Amino acid sequence: MATIVSSIIAEDSAQADGRRRVTEVHTDSVGLEHHQQYLAESGDDADAHLALTAIRLDASLADRTVRDREATDYDTALVKVQTFLDGTDLQAEAGLTADENTICTRRGI
Repeated sequence: MATIVSSIIAEDSAQADGRRRVTEVHTDSVGLEHHQQYLAESGDDADAHLALTAIRLDASLADRTVRDREATDYDTALVKVQTFLDGTDLQAEAGLTADENTICTRRGI
């Protein structure tokens, strides 16, 4: 699971209207950079914003890992079920009559 390992303020420049243009760069444990750019009011604490963004990104990366794992687990389970179904004559095991078997076949069951 990737986590944020480094966070820096790459830019903090004054704008004509008194606000500041701030660019944050957060690097995760895989080496990917996550850039965040925003306009801050003159009195805003860029360091506090940097820390909060790092916490949010960490949570987002953890959530993505869980979602990816769930998707993989679902796909694996689906393949196992399909393999079972492909190798099993469910109609014969259910003891269906020839007519019932024909009906099931027509309906794609």
